Amino acid sequence: MTLTNLPKQFSDNSQVSPAPTGVLDSRIHQRLGELIETLVKDSEIGSERELGRITNLSHAALRNWSSLTSDPQLLKLIKFAYGIGWSMSELMSFAEGDEDVQEAILRKKQAKERLQSSRQASLDKKTSQTDTSVTSSRPIRTKS
Repeated sequence: MTLTNLPKQFSDNSQVSPAPTGVLDSRIHQRLGELIETLVKDSEIGSERELGRITNLSHAALRNWSSLTSDPQLLKLIKFAYGIGWSMSELMSFAEGDEDVQEAILRKKQAKERLQSSRQASLDKKTSQTDTSVTSSRPIRTKS
């Protein structure tokens, strides 16, 4: 069916609703902008360029998102989330919620530190088990 063969109800363009231009509603977009601005001010990051490097996105794209001049594409939003150490689910929960930006960042840092400590403790335990099993095994004979 070509455009000229459309039923009359669909042929009048004035009745057709325009497609949404962005993926994010304004509140979510604003929260994303607040998160970007706060991350840029973080002493570990310090600039849009560095945040762009960490997330593998252009600093111009991040600036446009934080100033609400453009909506992120879904794949870029996923890159952003994983680049800052968040899952997409965590990012959207933050964006849709009321948690303070600083608190959300601090919570994620603390969770990351706990995970790293747990992994290190597990690694240390495995290393000490390996060390004791090596020392308790038969001695290695050397040629004289």
